[in-house]
This record gives sequence, C-alpha cells and structure tokens, in this order.
Amino acid sequence: MWIRQQSFDQQATNCVLADYVHAAQQASERVQRLTLQIAQCVNDWALAPLVQNFQAFHGIQLVTAVGLSAEIGNFERIEKAGQFMAFVGLVPSEHSSGPTFPR
Repeated sequence: MWIRQQSFDQQATNCVLADYVHAAQQASERVQRLTLQIAQCVNDWALAPLVQNFQAFHGIQLVTAVGLSAEIGNFERIEKAGQFMAFVGLVPSEHSSGPTFPR
C-alpha cells in the first residue's frame, strides 16, 4: 500500500500516520468479519432467496441485499417499480421554495 511508504520529517507525524493506517486496517478487518457473520446468518433466514435474487443485480452485494430485504420485507405491498425506487431513494425530486413557472 503506497501510504505505508510515506515518511515525514517529524516523528509525531509518522506516528499519526501509522495510527491512521492501523485504524483503517482494523476497520477493514471488522467489515470483513461482520460480512462473514451476516452471510452465515442469511442461510437460515426466510428472506434468503430474496437476498440471493438481489445479488443478481449489478452492484448489489451481500450487505446491501440483506439491508434491502430487511427494510422492504414483503414486496407485495409495492405495486409499481417507481414506488420501490422512491422508497429506496433512487428517484430524484426537487423541493424549491421559489415560484413555479408553467412548462
């Protein structure tokens, strides 16, 4: 990793850099550990097929699929794709305080 090759004149700065690198490494290891635990829990979950189906979409991996499945739950309550997109925040909208003009 290029960041570990950095060196500074002041020892304090090098210590801070080493601490930041260590913190980032610990955070990455924690994410990996929690992702593994989530994967193990999903196997026995009633929504496991939904999680698997979500992962068929480009860019949707396990954690996102689990989050969407847990949040949405029963998709039968969503009638149209637009409702789903709005629910997950993928539909842009604008709220202006100024006057509107006819198109």
